[in-house]
Amino acid sequence: MSGAQESMTALAGAKTTAACSAGQQEGRFSRALAKRLEEFPPRASAQSWTATAEPKKQVLERLLAPPFAHGYPGSQKVRQRDLVRTLDWLETQPGGTWQDRWIASGAEDGDWRVIAGKWARLTGRMSAGASARYERQNVAGLVLVSGDVIRPGLDWLTRK
Repeated sequence: MSGAQESMTALAGAKTTAACSAGQQEGRFSRALAKRLEEFPPRASAQSWTATAEPKKQVLERLLAPPFAHGYPGSQKVRQRDLVRTLDWLETQPGGTWQDRWIASGAEDGDWRVIAGKWARLTGRMSAGASARYERQNVAGLVLVSGDVIRPGLDWLTRK
């Protein structure tokens, strides 16, 4: 487990504990629920799994095939381009898995589309005057999450 992953796991546990404690103090949770939370505490996030450790070529082959493929060829082409660009961006981040790179990118703390868009402009993959295509590309992120390549944290999921 990397230091960043340990920190995130500890932070998630602390947030859950603090939220439960605050809720109990405010009377929002019944005693039965509080007992269940003690009996069945939130589990730690997995550090690695098959899909997040796949090579880029394998990720693309899997995510561009059914059930992830789009039925309209034009939309499938856009999806492919966006997935390739997003994986290209993640490849520039430190880490041994796509999840490690996702965390290292800072995507959990902000809007990943803006972060990836800045990278695309800095590397010449998108001109400074171009429309903010990267900043609007929700589909690539959705497919990466649906395909279990990345697993954003609860805070990130509830912000979007």
